Amino acid sequence: MNRYIKSGVLLCTVCAALLSACAPKYKALISSAEEANDLTYTDSHVAGTLCEGVLVDAELPDLSEVSSYPVISGRMKETDEKVIRQVMDYFFRNHKPEEIHEQKSPESEMVNYYIPGSGENWKKSFAVYQAADETGFYFSDDQAYPYPYITDDRALFPAPGTEIAPFVDSGIVDLPFMTRQEAVESVQKQLKQWGIPMIGEPLVYTLDGGNLYQLLDDWNQIGYLQTDLSGVSREMLDCYYMIFDTGYQGIPYTFFQRAVDGRYYDGARLELHFTEQGIIQMEYHWAEYEVEELEQQKSCLSIEEAFACLRRHFEQTVLTSEIDIPKIYFQYVPINAGETKGSYVFVPAWVFQPAGDVAGTYNYLDPVLINAITGEEI
Repeated sequence: MNRYIKSGVLLCTVCAALLSACAPKYKALISSAEEANDLTYTDSHVAGTLCEGVLVDAELPDLSEVSSYPVISGRMKETDEKVIRQVMDYFFRNHKPEEIHEQKSPESEMVNYYIPGSGENWKKSFAVYQAADETGFYFSDDQAYPYPYITDDRALFPAPGTEIAPFVDSGIVDLPFMTRQEAVESVQKQLKQWGIPMIGEPLVYTLDGGNLYQLLDDWNQIGYLQTDLSGVSREMLDCYYMIFDTGYQGIPYTFFQRAVDGRYYDGARLELHFTEQGIIQMEYHWAEYEVEELEQQKSCLSIEEAFACLRRHFEQTVLTSEIDIPKIYFQYVPINAGETKGSYVFVPAWVFQPAGDVAGTYNYLDPVLINAITGEEI
């Protein structure tokens, strides 16, 4: 089964003008921090009522290793050819060179390397993105793992009928082939060997093969996302799904997709599936930038001040049902596009992920982004 492959730096004065324009509102935006006082904090968690109809219960991002919060300009850069070659050698390690086919897009902005399967299907595929505004790579071993497209719970709009709960973190931490901690250490060692940068510890999900097999079989019965399960054992589907952050000086680039000045920012990704056969699927996309610091910032809004801004957002919003805040991130978010494709001005931001009832289904809603320097909503 083929996977669908998704298809100069700004002057300091531009950013400085932007920030100075925002500055007069700064104190007004955060002056109500004491109003958001029905929240209980620990070093790593916050819970309580933000305002009427908005409940908070979330882990706090760890900023202990972050010492500054500069506004930056980033220009997307191509993944190093040496890295690409090392990863390809790993992925195709059990195949002879003559077995590997190559297919280039008409504009040569993407190259696919693959092992043919039956008909038009590929057993293995490795795509390299080479466009100015889309760099990185994706590989997938569909023969070793017939359904690698399980997304994590950060997805804004999961596919119809997908239910994460039955097989992700369903009380199972360690899989028979390797403990979760051993799997993480093995993957971190491999990524370091390839020269792929990471920030902090990954988000890790345990996918129990038995539960996943049952879900795929149920989908087959109702004609949804047909998956060939012939010859597929439940043990074969045991998998750890890992999401790593990439970023600058300890602050991750946001993984949320955004429209920025008429351009489409697809979100930084380093996501992979790890089974007893190793890394069998990986996406490394929009993850590397050449960075110039535009403005130094030694401090930023505290979480209490950010919640005050969030409270103002919801007090000005007509809520039709109760809203939860189950996820909080601190990320670099693009606010302006640069003069060239793939370049953006990034600011550090508090990112709040709401969730609630949408047409009878509990789901994630669009994130609320608070500029951590000015206090304005992005």
